[in-house]
Amino acid sequence: MLKIVLILFLAINLFVLEGNNAKAFWPFTKKNTTVKEVKDKKSEQEQTQIQEQVKKQDNKKFSVSSAAINTLKVEKVIAQEQLKELQAMEVEMNELNDMMKDMHTLVTEQGKIIDNIEKKVTNTKNNVKSGINNFRDLRRICRPGIF
Repeated sequence: MLKIVLILFLAINLFVLEGNNAKAFWPFTKKNTTVKEVKDKKSEQEQTQIQEQVKKQDNKKFSVSSAAINTLKVEKVIAQEQLKELQAMEVEMNELNDMMKDMHTLVTEQGKIIDNIEKKVTNTKNNVKSGINNFRDLRRICRPGIF
């Protein structure tokens, strides 16, 4: 019975309330620490333990056989080849794009030239019609035996 009373007395004296902060007097430390600090220290220890357990589980999850490693290596080589092919296609598409731009420039420039030629042909046609009409008028005006 005396032991129980002594243990209760020690437990009650273990925490002494000072204002809103509880101070813990630990017999194995020289410093007075707050309850929050003790809880933080415990939670840090628990977090490190949890992290260690997660790492152990991750190591178990990711143990890979040599066949799987070889498969991954082959897939990596295939992916690299596909990347090279896609890059070559990109270069070809850029060249095709440049060619189409050049073609557009030529068509635009030549379109202006063709429009100019069309105007000149139309003017020539009109001038020829006008000349024919003038020649007909001249034949009517002049005497019939001169031409």
